[in-house]
Amino acid sequence: MNSPNVEIARLALRGLPARDRAALLRELTGQPTETLPERLLRRAEVARRLSCSLRLVDLLAARGTLTRIRLPGRQRGNGFLQSQVDELLTRGGTP
Repeated sequence: MNSPNVEIARLALRGLPARDRAALLRELTGQPTETLPERLLRRAEVARRLSCSLRLVDLLAARGTLTRIRLPGRQRGNGFLQSQVDELLTRGGTP
């Protein structure tokens, strides 16, 4: 590959999310790579993505719609799985 092609490939890879980069690397090399842990979102970020109040996020967690994950080494710190929030959004909003 000549150097302009290498630079284009580098720029394209920078634009990919980490999961896609890992999948591409796994596919190209044939070697398994370590899986990335799922991203945790803070309460305020969940409320912003769902366009709701912080109180509703707490109610969704109390109902079991969202799973509250306690952060290690923190007494009150917690987060919510990004996949669950995305699932709520694709289902058509909050229940």
